[in-house]
Amino acid sequence: MGYFLTVVISFLIAVGLTIYGVAFTRKVKVVTFLTCLLSTQLSYACSVCFYGDPNDPVNQGLKAGVLLLLGVLLVVMILLVTFFVNFSKRAKYFYDGSELTGKI
Repeated sequence: MGYFLTVVISFLIAVGLTIYGVAFTRKVKVVTFLTCLLSTQLSYACSVCFYGDPNDPVNQGLKAGVLLLLGVLLVVMILLVTFFVNFSKRAKYFYDGSELTGKI
């Protein structure tokens, strides 16, 4: 009976949190929209993005930084794919008992 009561209480808490999350999301959307609407001066782009010289060293550094971050992201994504492919091969090996090419 203790486990059943725990399951029921957990389910009720999950339903309550879901309802609260939906209401909170609506509230945040309204507040964000009103903030953007009422503070148009704050929503302008920075001076570098808005009217900066494309050949300015600041813009060149900004472009290099963005490319560096994209490169880091690409490396991390490739490593994640490799990690999960390796796990898939190991799972197949242990599930089937078949031989895989290469070392595990």
